[in-house]
Amino acid sequence: MKQLYFYGNTAKCQLDKLEDGILMEEIGDYYILMVADGNGGQAGDINIGQLAIHIMSQYLHKIINDKTTIIDIRDSLDFGFYVVSQAFLSINAMSEKYRNIYSSLSISVISKTSFNFLTASTGNTEIQLIRNGQFKRVNRVYSETYEELMAGKIEEKDFYIHPGRCRLTSALGVFPEVSADILLTGNLKEDDVVLMTSDGIYRYITPDEVISILATAQTINEGVDMVLKKVNEAGGEDNATLIVGHLFNI
Repeated sequence: MKQLYFYGNTAKCQLDKLEDGILMEEIGDYYILMVADGNGGQAGDINIGQLAIHIMSQYLHKIINDKTTIIDIRDSLDFGFYVVSQAFLSINAMSEKYRNIYSSLSISVISKTSFNFLTASTGNTEIQLIRNGQFKRVNRVYSETYEELMAGKIEEKDFYIHPGRCRLTSALGVFPEVSADILLTGNLKEDDVVLMTSDGIYRYITPDEVISILATAQTINEGVDMVLKKVNEAGGEDNATLIVGHLFNI
């Protein structure tokens, strides 16, 4: 029998506030995993990333019931991103203090029975899949550098060190309209590993380093925390969040 095990954690690192958000929950027949990277909040304010996740989670709880298919969720997520975006735009309009509040957000929805895998995202949080030892980015990244990568102007090896990776082309808040990449990727297979990351992870270490650290750990929990520690030791000038899920036979 197949089982999905997942663990995630977030680290403030060397910043004075935490604006990344993380969620791992079950709604009906689905595992829901989210990572958000908030920006623009003031010290002492609410966690911007967690606010984005809270609104989207409430939306998913509203639309998912015992009869909801993963196709239904896919077809409803575009409106979910619209709802969260409008909430953030309303916050932006409240005062000059909140004018630049925005958030990236990525979501993985996985069926508990079929392990059908649905992803959705905006901004520069990432979802990756390791299958048969091969690393693959699943979602579109809404940044100037990603557009250059897709146009063949830069190579994959230069993607994570390019300064334009932080210049977003879509996000929740600030942008008048939100674009979201929503993709039903098929079923997860035995020994697949899903990674969900905020921008702070790859600012300091590469995907290959993340995979190497996870491979040397005794457990997924230990591996995630080792990655976050490595990010902090390498500079830690941004919050860092990582979720790792592993599908295996029991």
